[in-house]
Amino acid sequence: MNCLLPHYSKEIYWGIKSMKKTKRIIIILLVSLLSNIFIQNVVADNLQEQIYSHVIGRVNINDIAYDVFVQEKYAYVTGNKGIKIIDINDINHPKIVGQYTTDESVYGIFVKDTLAFLANGEDGFQIINITNKMNPEFLDDYSDGGKSITVIVNENFAFVADNQGGLEIFNISNPKDFIKISHFNNGGQAISVTIKDNIAFVADAVQGLELINISNILTPKLISTVPNTPGAWDCYIKENIAVVPSETFGGIKIVNFSDITHPEVISQFHDGGESNNVVGIEDLAFISDNIDGVEVLNISDPNNPIEIGQYSPKDIAHSLFHDKTYVYLAEAAKGLVIIEFNSTQPENLQIWWIILIGIIGITSIVTLSIFVFKKKRTILKKTIE
Repeated sequence: MNCLLPHYSKEIYWGIKSMKKTKRIIIILLVSLLSNIFIQNVVADNLQEQIYSHVIGRVNINDIAYDVFVQEKYAYVTGNKGIKIIDINDINHPKIVGQYTTDESVYGIFVKDTLAFLANGEDGFQIINITNKMNPEFLDDYSDGGKSITVIVNENFAFVADNQGGLEIFNISNPKDFIKISHFNNGGQAISVTIKDNIAFVADAVQGLELINISNILTPKLISTVPNTPGAWDCYIKENIAVVPSETFGGIKIVNFSDITHPEVISQFHDGGESNNVVGIEDLAFISDNIDGVEVLNISDPNNPIEIGQYSPKDIAHSLFHDKTYVYLAEAAKGLVIIEFNSTQPENLQIWWIILIGIIGITSIVTLSIFVFKKKRTILKKTIE
């Protein structure tokens, strides 16, 4: 009996050791499984909060593209030689169908019905009839020695940001013989203008973002200037929030103008670029940047704007237009680029994630197999002994 005790104790010992090793194997297996679940679910979910850019169409206008406006199935792109009219019925294969030639660069454009309103640089403000897309017709123009940069139309009035000429306002009820009715100039450089209710938001490269009362269209008056917004280049309005690209700052400033007499910057976003233009749709702001291309910011929390997407162009990103489906980019020497932003990852990114998950899975299996092999060999060795 005594001679059998050591052998019996040895079996019990190795049985207990085997149970411990089995537990370790189970733990490693569970860790491997949880790692894969984390990668596929937690990380993937975070990625799905991003939006990705997909170029779906482009056309070279053989000019430097400055601005773009889209109405119905046509895109109007401005450049040094005038404007190009582009048929976008086939969004994947846009084609130039007409043009209008000017002596000076056209920096800005606004289209309403059958009329196109041009900010024609040193040649001032101009209106053309675009009923015939192949042969637009000149109607009237106005120049007072300034440099028209952008134009926006509201009802029967056109508002022109005229650089050092300030904000100019025109009555366009008769487009063949329109008249300048007022202006506002405080010595800055008006780059763009946005209208909300009875307020004109003028992005001034020197003064910053200015809020101008236009309730009396004949006598526009300054309400306030937003502090800390020098270099303001454009403006997107969402309720009582303004998103302001600034070439001086290099990024964007977000302004709360609930109190129009004391608007204030409440947050900012800057990642080393040179922001110049912005369009928006609800909580998304699309920023064109001379260095970073097109950046997409989520501004649902205006105190904490978050970048959730980007498009890297082949040339400088100038102006943008958003028609609630696509983003249209005037991309300097590359012409018009049509971009779709959505949550679908590009195929190359999806492949990289599949490879990463596969590597983690294979590594876990190999590690587990080596561990099991070593433990079995040890158990076998001890049993033989």
